[in-house]
Amino acid sequence: MGTLDKFYSKFTASIPQDNFMPDKDTDIGSVAKEVKDVYNDWDVLDKNFTDIIEEMKNFELPIDVDLANYQKIKENVEKNKMKWDLLFDFNDGLENLSKEEWLGIRHKSFGMLQDFIFGWQDKTKKMEKNFIYFHITKQLDSFKQSLPVYKYLIGDNFERDHWKSLFNILGFDNKITKENLKFGNFIEKTENLIEHQNNIKELFQRAQGEILIRNAMSELTAWFETAEFHFVENINQTNKRKTPLIKDWKELISDISDKQALLVSVKTSEYFSRFEDQINQYETKFSNLDEWLTNLNLI
Repeated sequence: MGTLDKFYSKFTASIPQDNFMPDKDTDIGSVAKEVKDVYNDWDVLDKNFTDIIEEMKNFELPIDVDLANYQKIKENVEKNKMKWDLLFDFNDGLENLSKEEWLGIRHKSFGMLQDFIFGWQDKTKKMEKNFIYFHITKQLDSFKQSLPVYKYLIGDNFERDHWKSLFNILGFDNKITKENLKFGNFIEKTENLIEHQNNIKELFQRAQGEILIRNAMSELTAWFETAEFHFVENINQTNKRKTPLIKDWKELISDISDKQALLVSVKTSEYFSRFEDQINQYETKFSNLDEWLTNLNLI
């Protein structure tokens, strides 16, 4: 058996037929890799045969290659390759997305995945309805279902514990961190994104609620650290007694009322429990301040 026939024997044994339908345990990625390796072997073999034939023609030597057999095999191989090239292109596009560093593209991730889905949906309209078509359309359907979840994955308001919770929800490997996170880590967990989208949305909302509370706490802390009472002396014209009075009393009381209202609004948040101790401390401070100002006003 010649080299050409050996290759074709391997080709027919390795390349799934059009009626091939993978079951749930079939790893299409491994199948595609094996097929791609076979086609790479063909590219090398085809070039060698083309070079040999060209040299024979140049030196006007008799062509001792079975051209009819070569052309028949070439036609069959390349006809099949056109179908598989679609899957190779699909996988290459997905791999390019997957390589992107998440922190660098997270705000564009929704649009990037959406463009990929829409682009391939157009291509599938022209595809033959074989298992490659069904494999690609099935993945596109899953990506489309997961697409709304990506707006909850941006993580602008995420603290370390939020990222940790997200990774646990999706079942990420312990080696994955916010810093080395890739788009592909989420793509690989598409089914988990769909299954746990409510939990992810709840985590997103918690992060938003907690950042508002943190900002409020920071505002209150800054106020207590920088607020100053300015006094002016009031002189009793009868006995010449000097009494210190707080300057801009109304503005001060108004400012304190605003801060107390902010504290009340924080307590109405469903996420305030993690900050309860800190909130209670501020309530005590405002209570003491209110009592002190009330007594001062009586003087």
